Amino acid sequence: MMDPRFILAIPGKWKDRSEIVTAIATKSNGYLLTGDILQNVEKEMKFEIEIYEQDDSLAEAFQYAGGGKFNRKQLKEIRNHTHILFLMTNESGVSIAKELINAGKGLLNAGGIGVKVETIGIAFSKEEWEEFEQNVDEFSIYSHLVTLVGDEDHGKFYSFGMKAFEAPDAMISTEFDPEDAAEALNDFNFYCLTEQPALTDGDTIALGEEGLTYTISLQEDFRYETEDLYHNPLGIWELSIEK
Repeated sequence: MMDPRFILAIPGKWKDRSEIVTAIATKSNGYLLTGDILQNVEKEMKFEIEIYEQDDSLAEAFQYAGGGKFNRKQLKEIRNHTHILFLMTNESGVSIAKELINAGKGLLNAGGIGVKVETIGIAFSKEEWEEFEQNVDEFSIYSHLVTLVGDEDHGKFYSFGMKAFEAPDAMISTEFDPEDAAEALNDFNFYCLTEQPALTDGDTIALGEEGLTYTISLQEDFRYETEDLYHNPLGIWELSIEK
């Protein structure tokens, strides 16, 4: 698969592939696994699935990606997984995200015990994902499938995940207060996600409660190599204020 826009990792305790196929067919509310394709006939929606066996480092990865929020019981369950289902698609956009969220819920119904969004490195408990699936709107999609990080080496705050919505990511200097920087990045990204504006270098945009005006410039994504999962081939907008 070339440059997937979404990848979900869903561990579970299944005996073998046959049990996975049966559990999906009987418990996922409309999904079938045929070969490496998960499909919902009623929705005419298809996703690719890859099945991997137990990974000793998965519980640690979930704990890190979950920001330390998983309790001992949840981590023990993840540690005792037998297989991991990687659900992925090259398609992008809000409508695809909604279908992917529903498909992820289907796999949880079929025995999954948590969800890690590989394309942004954030993990959710089964209960969190089920609540997410029941309250899907554009803001919840953005807040679950796009994340912000700080990079002291480059002196920037960045977003990750906007390529899933066919948009560049965004960055801003760490000279800004972290809360102000997060507000500006989130406002800008959410505007791009919902409005899909035709932006160009040198455009200005007012963001945040104070309506500060930022100048934007598009750069290549220098954060990761082009083949890396986190790389955004659409680039990254830099938000700046003229001094």
